[in-house]
Amino acid sequence: MESEIRKCTKCGKEQPIIEYYKSESGRRGYACWCKSCYSKKARERYEKNAEEYKKDKNEYNKQHRKERSEYQRNYRRSDYAKEKISEYNKAYAERHPGRIKEYKMRYGTYRKRARYFGVEYEHIDRLSIFVRDKNKCQLCGRRIQVINKNKDNAAHLDHIIPLSQGGHHIESNVQALCRKCNVKKHNKMTGQLRLCYEDIS
Repeated sequence: MESEIRKCTKCGKEQPIIEYYKSESGRRGYACWCKSCYSKKARERYEKNAEEYKKDKNEYNKQHRKERSEYQRNYRRSDYAKEKISEYNKAYAERHPGRIKEYKMRYGTYRKRARYFGVEYEHIDRLSIFVRDKNKCQLCGRRIQVINKNKDNAAHLDHIIPLSQGGHHIESNVQALCRKCNVKKHNKMTGQLRLCYEDIS
């Protein structure tokens, strides 16, 4: 059956049966169009109604946020997903060896990041910084927690002057922030220098 050759009624090309989708209403259980023609038709339909599709997708995601999150979480934990991700990462590393090394230096440990940006590094005990800052976010003032890493009030160690802008990885240049404020702050230092100068003094 798999060696059967069929002619696509759309493009007219003769192709093996595996190049056709299965269909209960199709001849001998297969669609009359080949997969390429179906894909092309789907792309044309999407491009023609892109805004409507995006609106419907966003609306669906809002209404089914918990279900989507649970589905994605379970998918990432599955052996199939882990295998696919591993294969992709290996292939990407082979194609871009220099980029992978740079990424590890730029976004790796604090020591590697300090070395990459050419700034000073000293070992810092995160918990001692949180205690020093009274377990409060130095931007919004909310109480932070070391556990529950994915919640908005999760404790983050932030560089007042970002390493990417010449800041050092030293105690006088770090502060406790909640996850929400740290993500929002990103690599900015607006409103943070006062704390840095107070620590130095």
